[in-house]
Amino acid sequence: MLTISACTYGHTPGQFLSFVGSLLSQTDQNFICQIWHDGPSHDKDRFNEFKDILEDINEEYGNKFIWYSTKQRYNDYGHTLREMGLKEADTEFFHWTNLDNTYMPRFVELMMKQVTEEVDLVVCNAVHNYAFGEYGLLKGYPMTNYIDFCNFIVRTDLAKAHGFPYRDFAADGQFIDAIMPKVRKWAKIEAILSVHN
Repeated sequence: MLTISACTYGHTPGQFLSFVGSLLSQTDQNFICQIWHDGPSHDKDRFNEFKDILEDINEEYGNKFIWYSTKQRYNDYGHTLREMGLKEADTEFFHWTNLDNTYMPRFVELMMKQVTEEVDLVVCNAVHNYAFGEYGLLKGYPMTNYIDFCNFIVRTDLAKAHGFPYRDFAADGQFIDAIMPKVRKWAKIEAILSVHN
């Protein structure tokens, strides 16, 4: 099973619905999704709307989404929330993301199909805009500049053993670079399975 841990602050209702919809469209529903809101909301109506939508979805789909909101705002690219999400996870594999990402319908299915007893990390390609200014292909590889929170899953016990102490913009790359010496095997899917919006 996969835990998906998403950070949010100030995302639009459209981004929220696109993210949630892309997960509800997964061909493999063997996941749970944490949504972490960074501190008190500047927009109470939107905050309450998101919570209400999740309650309705959970009623229909069986508590797939867990809403968390921190008492204070950390404003560190969501990295403190990522650390909190990892501590809460109790599934075999873990995936960090943001609420402005969306997923192809077979993301969970194809990523988890790569998992064996020895595979600790699975990477896929993504469509991304940070590195390119405009949207372009991010060819996933487990090292800085080739990785993003939206395009890898990691064995939860390995991630927890290392922890997530990073607070820089490039924390995804720092995490991957640090754990790679401990990864027994990793797998790559040559397909675009996620989009950073």
